[in-house]
Amino acid sequence: RAVSRHGRQGSDAARPRPDSPPRVLLEIAGNILRRSRGGQNVVLGTLWPQLEKIVCMDYRMSYTAQYSDILLPATQHYEKTTFNMPTPWTMFLTMSDAVAPPPGEARSEWEVLAAICRTLAERAAARTLESYTDRNGMVRRYDQLWDNYTLQGALVDDQTVAADMLESSVALG
Repeated sequence: RAVSRHGRQGSDAARPRPDSPPRVLLEIAGNILRRSRGGQNVVLGTLWPQLEKIVCMDYRMSYTAQYSDILLPATQHYEKTTFNMPTPWTMFLTMSDAVAPPPGEARSEWEVLAAICRTLAERAAARTLESYTDRNGMVRRYDQLWDNYTLQGALVDDQTVAADMLESSVALG
């Protein structure tokens, strides 16, 4: 088994510690109940009962979305600037630009996660909470969540993220 940079082995890195049971699951476009080995039988029977809140972000009413407490509407691939893998068998990564506006309240994953960072910081400030200790023992400041997520405001939306990825990439061949 491979050892992660935090000294944990292989799949054990994804398992919660006994003294820190999971409370919230944020599932983004993966459909864990349909696409995981054991799906409904294993995940619904073991993980779901431990959780206080299940949030699913998807552009469709997936199987996981049906079992979630909150469903956040996500944009489809053609409604955002993004990178895609056309098939799992190719080594090419393609970039697509938004060709249609997202319907209703749908937002991209980047926008939603950035908004969550801002909201967590606001809620923490209202409760006079300054920091927390992550699972690896590092102290993190709530008021720096958005800055850290966006690289101090350099990556504020899908377009700036895609542009940064393009500038940082190296063309092969």
